Amino acid sequence: MLPPDEAFARIQAVVTPTSAEEAAYTECMGRVLAKDVVATNLQPVHDNSAMDGYAICAGDAAESTTATRLRVIGRSRCGQPFVGSLSTGTAVRIFTGALIPDGADAVIIQENVTSHARDSAQDEGYAIEFSGPISKGLNIRKAGENYRPGDVLLAAGTAIGAAAVGLLASARVLRVAVYRRPRVAILGTGDEVTTPEEATGAPGEIVDGNGPMLQAAVLGLGAEVIYQDQCGDDPSKQLDWFKKAVSEADVVLTTGGASVGDHDLIADVWDRLGIQTDFWKVAMKPGKPLRFGRAVRAGGGNCLVFALPGNPLSAWTGFQLFGAPAILRMMGHKAVRPLGLRLPITRELKKRPGRAHFVRGRIVPLREGYGFEPAEYQGSAMLRSAASQSWLGELSPESDVVLAGTEICVWQPDSDIRDLILRLEQSDPGSEVSA
Repeated sequence: MLPPDEAFARIQAVVTPTSAEEAAYTECMGRVLAKDVVATNLQPVHDNSAMDGYAICAGDAAESTTATRLRVIGRSRCGQPFVGSLSTGTAVRIFTGALIPDGADAVIIQENVTSHARDSAQDEGYAIEFSGPISKGLNIRKAGENYRPGDVLLAAGTAIGAAAVGLLASARVLRVAVYRRPRVAILGTGDEVTTPEEATGAPGEIVDGNGPMLQAAVLGLGAEVIYQDQCGDDPSKQLDWFKKAVSEADVVLTTGGASVGDHDLIADVWDRLGIQTDFWKVAMKPGKPLRFGRAVRAGGGNCLVFALPGNPLSAWTGFQLFGAPAILRMMGHKAVRPLGLRLPITRELKKRPGRAHFVRGRIVPLREGYGFEPAEYQGSAMLRSAASQSWLGELSPESDVVLAGTEICVWQPDSDIRDLILRLEQSDPGSEVSA
């Protein structure tokens, strides 16, 4: 059996990003850039005001606290710039984002000005007063201070979020090169397994939660599910399904049939199709009977194949630790491993030595700092704890008893922060951390 770290490394060693394709900036949320996005224009295009106030020449301002008095000669609004130039002793009423008039080199905010206008609609012909020296450039956004032509706006490998979409739009970048969404095929095996819609409640019947769970997870990562099917324990049907899946998908996920029982057919089907098994069995609980391999397509390229255990918590743990990071790497992400924290466990747990144990739980505040509180029920067939408590505590293979207070690594597979292991300190004794 492989240790989990070695299994992870073996999978990551054979993962390559998908090919690049162009996508509209409105359709690339969550995807990863395959090429740098380079600016082709200035931003901002012209000097403009950062505040509502008055555009002035800083040289007109008195050098002391003596009041400076200037005559207002017009207004500059967004889309309606002032036409003309400032001369000595004059100012222009200006609003945020409006172009700076010729001759002005500072903006004094309206809160620091006494206006002698008859009313707010008066455009010109009134005086303003303010005190103190004014520095050049005050409250002015300079042309090109955000970016200039040739500047890299977003580097290759960047995951596009909402702010990046806004940046692309404002920079008039209508299409970008992103990695293609991986195509994923999902299969549940077993004669006893039925869909939620077709379930009758008959004795021995198992309602499939694995397929919907994995489909939701794959879609949540930003990949594409090309089909999510079920197949009984018929070797010919499984063989036909695999033939189609490995020719069309980038990743195949199956649940059940991965062990060595009379109805575990996956290994034989793989052999008949020439799917190369990289490893089988990981020294972990839950999820030990996990098989990983590759199908080499005739036209070139690999299809990664994961045969996950049938027990729901085992399948989910295997996907979170190995399947999801592989899909993320395929999508172009560089950091793919879940966020980890070093925290003390809040109660004693016993285990058999020789395998790493992954237990579900939550983070709770302690008198000093935080701790990891394991869920009460940890059975491999139980999804209830994983559905409500998303943290995953790792108990080392060597230990047989993990005492309360022992520091362990606690993973958060759902976090967008990846490839980091931190120690969490409590700043507010009454604060809470969500599961």
